[in-house]
Amino acid sequence: MNLERLEMMRVMMERVIAGSWEPDQSILSEVHRPTNLPLEVGKVNLYNWRAPTEQTNVCGFSACAVGHAAFDREFRKLGWRWVGGAPYFGNDGGWVAVYKFFEIRSTVGDMLFMSTKYKDSVRAQYRHLPMATREAKMVADRIEFLIQNGQDKFEQKYGF
Repeated sequence: MNLERLEMMRVMMERVIAGSWEPDQSILSEVHRPTNLPLEVGKVNLYNWRAPTEQTNVCGFSACAVGHAAFDREFRKLGWRWVGGAPYFGNDGGWVAVYKFFEIRSTVGDMLFMSTKYKDSVRAQYRHLPMATREAKMVADRIEFLIQNGQDKFEQKYGF
């Protein structure tokens, strides 16, 4: 488990929540920028990278965290990138890239970043937050728990 990279992701999500995260401007003009990535005054956030309704989700819910990382200067320095609509690390793309980059089990990666791994009862705990920050906060909280408790306890708590 790569604690440094997980902490980078948690901190990035906190910056998204605070509205202070900005993408690496040098990549925004590259051909690999997702066509569904809307820009507002040079900023991107989880809410914008969604369809307008909560029922439809363009980016795949919390996987937006993975997409955000592909446009973050610090993650890009480590080799994280976006190619053809998927994250890449080294020669690996998609979910395999996520597992290898963070050095986590596939089950843990899925529980962090897949929408189906967030039960309605969990989502209900965050309904008091604005939709623009709700998903980022859920992901940040799970990452924090993982860092503090390890993969075994994380799977025990969030597995179903």
